[in-house]
Amino acid sequence: VKLIDFGVAGLIAEVEDDLSAPATLAYAAPEQLRGDPVSTATDIFGIGMLMLEALTETVPTRDNEAGVHIPPQVRDSDLRAILGCCLNADPDHRYESVNALSADLRNALEHRAVLARNGGTAYKIGRFFRRYRVVSAVVGLLIISLVVGLVASLTFAERARDAAVLAKSERDVAIREQRRYAVMQAALQQTFQDSASSDTEAANSARALLDGLAERTLQEIADGDPDRWPVVQMISETFLTMNDHDRADDFGTRAMAMFETYDAPMEIRALIMEDLAQAKIKTGYGEEAEALVMSAREIWDTLDAHENERLINRKLEASAKNSLGLSAEAIAMIEDVLEARIKLSGEVHPETATVLNDLGVYRFQTGDIPGARADLTRSLAIQDQIGRGESVDALHALNNLATIHHLLGEYEEADEAYSRTVQLRRDLYGPSAGFAALLNNYGKLKLTTGDLAGGITLLKEAADMATQFAGPASPEALAARIGLAEASVMNGDLDEAGLAIEQIDADMNIPALQASPYPIMLGLARAQYIHARGDTEGAIALLDEVETRAEPLGPTAGRLVQKAQTLRTEYQAD
Repeated sequence: VKLIDFGVAGLIAEVEDDLSAPATLAYAAPEQLRGDPVSTATDIFGIGMLMLEALTETVPTRDNEAGVHIPPQVRDSDLRAILGCCLNADPDHRYESVNALSADLRNALEHRAVLARNGGTAYKIGRFFRRYRVVSAVVGLLIISLVVGLVASLTFAERARDAAVLAKSERDVAIREQRRYAVMQAALQQTFQDSASSDTEAANSARALLDGLAERTLQEIADGDPDRWPVVQMISETFLTMNDHDRADDFGTRAMAMFETYDAPMEIRALIMEDLAQAKIKTGYGEEAEALVMSAREIWDTLDAHENERLINRKLEASAKNSLGLSAEAIAMIEDVLEARIKLSGEVHPETATVLNDLGVYRFQTGDIPGARADLTRSLAIQDQIGRGESVDALHALNNLATIHHLLGEYEEADEAYSRTVQLRRDLYGPSAGFAALLNNYGKLKLTTGDLAGGITLLKEAADMATQFAGPASPEALAARIGLAEASVMNGDLDEAGLAIEQIDADMNIPALQASPYPIMLGLARAQYIHARGDTEGAIALLDEVETRAEPLGPTAGRLVQKAQTLRTEYQAD
């Protein structure tokens, strides 16, 4: 279970819940580095790099002309052949689909002939997989379980040669295997998330495919295949990765109802409970989430689980407490987790960095801004120190830190943090609604600091990107479009601003949006437009209306009310 809270950024714009799958340089195929067209074979290369890193616990060495070196610690000849096929420098000599790779891994696991040893490209698939990369991501979930099974069988074969292996060593090895598994799981789930968030058609395809996989897997368990339980847990985490918390809730609840009847392994039960708890937190059922966390803890206690699992569980309990408004209690709990995590893993460790990120968010929510800034700065420094400055967790911490600098008026520091975050996203990630939210925040900072041209450029990109990937009435698009209308007023382009405001107003004619902050934001933009047209009294009257409308929203609209008051004071002085 991976849990990281990145809610601070939501105070400026909608929380960025979708990070696209990274094409980091470490995993990029040679054709990507050359700028050549990418294909399914490019994804195969990335999966191969992840598999090799999972097996060796080191970043593989590579030669973009000759391919990737398979180190001698990968002893099994079939596995070496499979990796060699995945990592061939020539994409035409790699597997042409994830299905083909999955099939060959099954061959190796079941001691059948591995076709990678006979040329590697014997498998051909239809154009469907080339067109819909999301399908590859779904099948990638199954590859995870195959690789884990293969690695485990090879590992235990090695252990069988040494009868003196101690119980503690067994557990240490299991922990290492779990970490290897987590590397592939996280990366492939992020790939799935990227496909699901890229556009409406892909999102619908992704959800339909995952729904089908979920139904089949539960049916297979009901038909007497208990080996499918790990896949159930991976599907549960994937729903969370897609930020589809309602589906995660429904699927987790159904899976829990099958625990006793279909003999779910105790460890899988605990993990599914923790996944379901995360879904409950996101859907506003903090008390149910807390109960699930405690039930999972009872299982970990029964299993005498490793301290790592216990810390993850306690970290999740802190998140449940925070969702119930018990921020002080959550902070005290996460501080204890941080101390224990450092004792177990050390200061310079990725899990330490994620705990610090959570602690920073909780401190921010209680008004401890200096403490939040210190925790997030420390989290980011750890990510940089361990070479994970381009990781998802690092980007969360960096984005949160940029937001805090922004809200504190530390504009130079905020600009530096936003600039770094945007550059990383631009270099390593594809466009998405989440990226648009980041561009929107940065654009508004530029407007605040007087860089009108820079702000307009960023806001235009944000508005176009959000409209493409989330629709014109999405929170990300509305925030950017309203910001762009305000920028047009500031720039003296009043006709353009007026047209933009009327179009946004028409697009917001949706009942669900009327109780949101966006009509208030648009009202502020309209007031600035009216004032620029010379109607000061009309602008002040509109600001009064905006404040009245903001009252039912409470603290959520606090910054908007403050802006309305500032504008009123400015206009009254005219």
